[in-house]
Amino acid sequence: MENIISKHEARHIMAAKGREREYDALVHRMLPGLVEEWVSQGLEVSIEHCFIRINGACSLNISCISPAGEESHTVLLNGDAALFPIFCCGQLKTVVTSKRLNLTLSQLVKDSAMRLHHRLKASNDAGLAAPQTSAAA
Repeated sequence: MENIISKHEARHIMAAKGREREYDALVHRMLPGLVEEWVSQGLEVSIEHCFIRINGACSLNISCISPAGEESHTVLLNGDAALFPIFCCGQLKTVVTSKRLNLTLSQLVKDSAMRLHHRLKASNDAGLAAPQTSAAA
């Protein structure tokens, strides 16, 4: 069962694995920098993040939300030291080191924003192309 947890509880879980430095870097430097980057680039999505616990595993969930839908990416935080498995739609997408996490998350969110933008554009285009019916008086 998936539970949303506080950032303090997530830090406690990471500290039990000896990874509080990585947690602090993620929460206090990496995430704020990424959000600022995504906003400055004009990504047309809302970015939300939270920490979740699934059966003792602590993860960071990042969701990209637009009128066209939502895409989520989950990063397992308390697995093997210095490795971060990243899941999309419940399937393992990649495993990266702490050095590549920033770049990988940045690219995943940009790719999600592009897919959602294209999906919205296609939906709008399909709506414009649909035959209009009018009631005859």
